[in-house]
Amino acid sequence: MKVLVGPKDITLSFSDKEKVNDEIVISTKDNSYAIITPHTPGFNFTPNSTGCFLLDSSESLHLFTLTPIDTGTFTISANVGLFKENHCSKVKKQRLHLI
Repeated sequence: MKVLVGPKDITLSFSDKEKVNDEIVISTKDNSYAIITPHTPGFNFTPNSTGCFLLDSSESLHLFTLTPIDTGTFTISANVGLFKENHCSKVKKQRLHLI
């Protein structure tokens, strides 16, 4: 799974086999920090999360390896936790869900 974080006028360059199913615009005026965690029932994933990172005007790509536990049709998504401080341990601003 790929989660791309960047400015809202970013140009996506995924191959034809890859899809972007959801997009959320987040204001970064107040130096927000984030942690991205895959939410993928039916899969094991690595890493468990991105770790804490600064949301700024640069582009960053976060990759997760998903390994299915069983066969079937699944929804693959990610949760984005927003924080005010660079250790991402308290004062959560909001939580976003990407599908």
